[in-house]
Amino acid sequence: PAYVAKVALHLAQLRGLSVEAVAQATTDNFYRLFRYRA
Repeated sequence: PAYVAKVALHLAQLRGLSVEAVAQATTDNFYRLFRYRA
């Protein structure tokens, strides 16, 4: 958990996305993976 923000920032830079877009994508993946409904 300590490096989540740094990893998200690096991934965003590599993919040419915003950190917010990476955060949204990972959140969406969590919901799909665990079939979680908000």
